[in-house]
Amino acid sequence: MGVDLGAVALVMATHWHDDHVAGISQLYREAGNAALALPLAMTAPEFHAFASVAVGKDIGQLSSGLTEMSGLAAVRKSQARPAPIRTQAAMQVFRRQSSSGHNISLSAVSPSAADVEDFLEAVSAPIVGSPIIQRIMPKNPNDISVACLLSAGNEDILLGADLERGGRPERGWRAVTAARLPTDPKSSVFKIPHHGSENAHSEEVWQDMLEPEPICIMAPYNRGRGVPKQSDVDRIKALTPNAYVTTQSPFRKYRGVSAYIEKSIESTGFKAQSLPREVGVVRLRKQMGSPNWAVQNFGGAVHIDRFVARA
Repeated sequence: MGVDLGAVALVMATHWHDDHVAGISQLYREAGNAALALPLAMTAPEFHAFASVAVGKDIGQLSSGLTEMSGLAAVRKSQARPAPIRTQAAMQVFRRQSSSGHNISLSAVSPSAADVEDFLEAVSAPIVGSPIIQRIMPKNPNDISVACLLSAGNEDILLGADLERGGRPERGWRAVTAARLPTDPKSSVFKIPHHGSENAHSEEVWQDMLEPEPICIMAPYNRGRGVPKQSDVDRIKALTPNAYVTTQSPFRKYRGVSAYIEKSIESTGFKAQSLPREVGVVRLRKQMGSPNWAVQNFGGAVHIDRFVARA
């Protein structure tokens, strides 16, 4: 976008999963005037004790995320940067007035107090070698994910991070919607949480927190069977015609086609081949006071109608 990194006001980590924080320590280092916001649980002594044991160990997706957290701490120390903003639900993280006089604010709607407490309880047991890894792995870092409401003038944008629905009323999206007032504004844009997976879907969010047929953006995920699945795509398309994804397919190659079937396909004059896997960007822009958003897709980003999902 051509914005000077010195003008960046805030860098936020929603949680430690590497697909959300990869590169964040470099960004924070180069955005020298930016404040840093971290989930409350990731600034607690219990988490730092866990990280000191876990960082550098071969524990899959947690490893690089924890390395980035250590990198952030190193940048703070070397550059004498302020302490991070400890973020949790019902907290205003950022507030500023634009040059045109519009108020801009970013408020956290998660994690709930119950999510923070449960997470810290999971990492607060005595740390002795590898058992800490076994204790933390069953706990879901998405539970402390920071979902946010961005307000600019009369426009509201709901950024869902990876927050999941929650099994109890005081957890996840269930806690978010329970804390909402009927007079709270609705959002016209929604960053769909957790790659569109069913466990992050909340009917209450769509009914109470979003305008009808909002513009939605989503980043697919290609590990395991991948998300969103076709059932997720169908669910989202039934809720809005204005959904966009950052790649046409998160999978490098087609699967499940035997050599016999492939030869049968070729005998008809057709050929099965891999889809190009290109990650792109969905960019939304809007003039303050104008009624419509302008949507631009770059690279592999497409409308959800062109997304190729697995069953």
